[in-house]
Amino acid sequence: MALTGHLFIAVLVLIALTLFVLVLLDLPRARRRWARRSVRGVEVVTLNLVVVTLCFALLNDQYVFYESWGDLLGSQGRAVGRSYGAQPAAAAAGAVGSRFAHWSTPARLPDLPSPGARLQTYSIPGAAPGTFHQVLVYLPAGYHASSPRTYPVLVGLPGLPSTPENWIHMLGIDSTVDAAVASHHLAAPILVLPQVNEPPMFDTECVDSPDPAGPHIDTWLSSDLPRWIVGHFRVTRARSAWAVMGYSYGGWCAASQLFRHPDLYSSGVVFEGYFHPEFTQAFDPFPRGSPQLAAYDLARLAAVHRTRVALWILAAKGDHNSYSSTERFLAAVRPPTSVTAEILPTGGHRISVFLPYVPMAIRWLATNSPGFTSAAPA
Repeated sequence: MALTGHLFIAVLVLIALTLFVLVLLDLPRARRRWARRSVRGVEVVTLNLVVVTLCFALLNDQYVFYESWGDLLGSQGRAVGRSYGAQPAAAAAGAVGSRFAHWSTPARLPDLPSPGARLQTYSIPGAAPGTFHQVLVYLPAGYHASSPRTYPVLVGLPGLPSTPENWIHMLGIDSTVDAAVASHHLAAPILVLPQVNEPPMFDTECVDSPDPAGPHIDTWLSSDLPRWIVGHFRVTRARSAWAVMGYSYGGWCAASQLFRHPDLYSSGVVFEGYFHPEFTQAFDPFPRGSPQLAAYDLARLAAVHRTRVALWILAAKGDHNSYSSTERFLAAVRPPTSVTAEILPTGGHRISVFLPYVPMAIRWLATNSPGFTSAAPA
C-alpha cells in the first residue's frame, strides 16, 4: 500500500470509524469493570493515534513531504548530476545590459541597526501600499561601511509558509557560507534574506498583480529590494556578482527573478522549486492562456529567449508537486542558458531532502559565477 494516494487514506478512515463505533457502543464488553475500562482506554488512545495519522496522510498526500514508505523510513538514493545548455561559467560571465548604472550609492551609508553584529534586521517598505517586509542581512566578517571594499550579493528567498530566519536556523546558510569563505572557495558575500510576501501567508507567486492597488512582488524583488541594497551596503555593482537562491516556493521566485531579470542576476540556485506559477483560489490574477501568464512560464522563456544565465537545481523525482514542471523546464534549456541539475531518484518535498546539498550549491556558485570566486576583485 503506497504512502500517498486514496487507498491509504480510505483505510485510515475505515479504521477510525470502526474504533469510533466501538467506543460509542462500549464494545467489546468485558465482565470485569477494570478490564472494560482498560479496553475502552486502549480504543480511545488508538482512535486518537489513527486520527493524527490520518491528518498527516491528508497533508502528505497534498504536499508530498514523504513520497514513499522508504522515504519516510530514511531511505534515499544519491543525486545524479546532469548538465544542460552552455557551460555555467560562460553563461554567468556573459555581458548583459545592467540596471546598476541607474542606482546611486550615497557617499555615507546609513548606520547599521546593530553596529558590530554580522546579522542585521530591517523592516523596509513592501510591495503593496502600507506594507513592510522584514529583511535579514548577514554581513561578511570584517565588513565596515567606511571601507572602499565591495562584496557580491546573494539573495535568499524562503518557502511558503516560511520566514527568512529559516535560512539561518534550519538550513544553516550562514555557517555554510562562512565555511566556504574560510576554505578560500567563495568570495565573502553579503547575504540578503527578505520576507517575500506581506502578510507572510499570502501566496502571490512573486508576480505583479494587474490591480494597481495589489502587490507587485516581481517589481519589489527586481527593483525596490536591490535598489535598497545598493543604497545601504558596499556591494559590487555588476550582474556577475549578484545571485539569487530559493527553496520550494522561494525556488520558483528565485528562478523567475533570474530568467525575467538577467540584467540584475547572472546566476541562481533552486532547491525543489518549480518553473511556472501555481496560483490559488485566493490569488489567481491572470486568465488561462493570457500573455501575462505566458510571461511567467520559464520553460517558454528558456526555449524562446535563451537567456544568458547559469542555474543550479536540486530536484527529486518523488516530489510530484515540482518535478513535472522541472522536467518540462530542463527539456527546454538551450545555450547560452546553462543549467546544472542534481536529480534525486527518490525523496519528498521537505528541507531534509535538499539540506545535505546546500554546500554543493554554494561550491557551484563559487566555481562558476565570476563575482563569487575567491579571487574576485574587491
